[in-house]
Amino acid sequence: MRSLPVRWLLFPSYIVLAALTLVLSGYFLFRLLSDFLYRETEEDVAARTELVATALEGIPLDAPSSELDSRVAKLSDGTNRITVIRADGIVIADTHANAPSMDNHAERPEVRGALRGIPTSARRFSHTVQQEMMVHAIPVGRDSAGRPQAVVRVGEPLSHVEEALSTSRRRGFAGAAIAAFVAALVGWFVARWFARPLEQMQFAAERYASGDLTFRVGPLLSAEGQRLRLALNNMAGDLDARIKDLARRNREQSALFRSMSEGVIAVDHQGRVLSINPSARELFRVTLDVTEGRKLPEVIRHSQLLSILDDTLASSDVLESELVLHEDQDRFIQVHGSALILSDGQRIGALLVLNDVTRQKRMEDERRELVANVSHELRTPVAAIRGYLETLENGAIHDPEKAVRFISIASRQTERLSALIEDLLQLAKIEREVESEQVERIQQEIEPILSSCAQTFEPLCEDGTRIEVHCPPELEAEIQEEMLERALANLVSNSLRYGRPGQLISIRAEERSGWIHISVTDEGDGIDREHLSRLFERFYTVDKARSRQKGGTGLGLSIVKHIAKAHRGDVSVTSRKGVGSTFTIRFPAEA
Repeated sequence: MRSLPVRWLLFPSYIVLAALTLVLSGYFLFRLLSDFLYRETEEDVAARTELVATALEGIPLDAPSSELDSRVAKLSDGTNRITVIRADGIVIADTHANAPSMDNHAERPEVRGALRGIPTSARRFSHTVQQEMMVHAIPVGRDSAGRPQAVVRVGEPLSHVEEALSTSRRRGFAGAAIAAFVAALVGWFVARWFARPLEQMQFAAERYASGDLTFRVGPLLSAEGQRLRLALNNMAGDLDARIKDLARRNREQSALFRSMSEGVIAVDHQGRVLSINPSARELFRVTLDVTEGRKLPEVIRHSQLLSILDDTLASSDVLESELVLHEDQDRFIQVHGSALILSDGQRIGALLVLNDVTRQKRMEDERRELVANVSHELRTPVAAIRGYLETLENGAIHDPEKAVRFISIASRQTERLSALIEDLLQLAKIEREVESEQVERIQQEIEPILSSCAQTFEPLCEDGTRIEVHCPPELEAEIQEEMLERALANLVSNSLRYGRPGQLISIRAEERSGWIHISVTDEGDGIDREHLSRLFERFYTVDKARSRQKGGTGLGLSIVKHIAKAHRGDVSVTSRKGVGSTFTIRFPAEA
């Protein structure tokens, strides 16, 4: 089959021209018809106005009269509206309304023009008859100064014009739709014939762009298309294997980089970024969308990291260092730097692997601190018990008075040691359940738990101390009853232990903005502001001597904090020296 030059296949699309001609001709024809109908209506109304003015000659037009109303009514055919308006704008006769109740018409555009002696037409909406009208007004009568005595106005509803235009519009649209359909049908067949080669090329390009280079373009009509087809098919065959191999490697590398929890930064010899994975972006809060090709200091401004990079680029050894990110809380990053080497042994830059070890650091610090605190807290009662027992062994047991006193002290220390161990076990249990998400919460009312806590501690109230509970009976939440009772018991116990005689302890629960707030307020001495930030740490006490004297272990508020976490919430404290303190547990109202 003989191929034809593409210039003989390109033919101007007559569909666009036909559509443009159809639209423009329809638009101008409709405008001509519309102008014609409105002009005819205007001329008809003007002629009727002249006839009405002639018919009203001889009738006084300075005041309403039955003769004027009768004559005006006879002149109207029921559809057109006749209005007689005095020179001052007062309506003295109207066929469609009560003249005395009508507004002054002096400012109507057609009346204003007629009062100047010029017959005036206007097309506007009439609020009296609630429809679009064509009105024409002419002056009638002359006073001694030659000014019009009155204005006769005739209005014709434009509904028949709108109906005629609507009918013409519907017929025009129907004809245009038929013509457009025929033109589109013919144009579609013609366009398909001439556009088929281009469609094949387009389809092939889309397949190639999507990575499918196995597709081959079929025979085309034009010589240019045939040559292009051969070139595309040859190119696709040559590049198929290479592109697939490169795409596979890129996907593997991208998946590897994105899935790594460690931050990875690769740079070339000049320190330009080759790649940076999401973990590294998050560590250093990189906001730039495009980082490749930029110098690392333009992307990450951290002097310690840049120093490690310089050392890595200058050395062939694997370097290991640690840097600190100073944020709200310091973050510790372990950095491994090594040369970036291709498979052929060529060194092209450096690779930095960053591992966030903040959690491990803090856990080690907390573990060391916990061990030290536990050892210290256990050493005191154990030493006391051992000392008194040794004293008893050395002969004090034969002195009844001393023996009783020493045994009593040793017993108290034993009780303190038991309470300390119990609190440690309870805290470890709560932490374990929170970390493993094994806390079983149940939707239930809160008020019975608060009332039970108050009843438990009422026998311990002395010197007029009172406990009050304020909680809506219908207040519910998803809670772990035993844990919440333990938290409230710790808070109320602290209020009794460190409060003033005769104080009021208030336990209050309420819902605010989707959160349950349970607060315990006392009227104690209050807590200095410098202690508030560390109040919920293990073994932290404001006054260690007083805490031991009162029987505290230093773990109660830490237990409260972890119970709040078990309920997906938190705990806070507000205090004023000499006024009292309020501890508030907050957690979501709904699961």
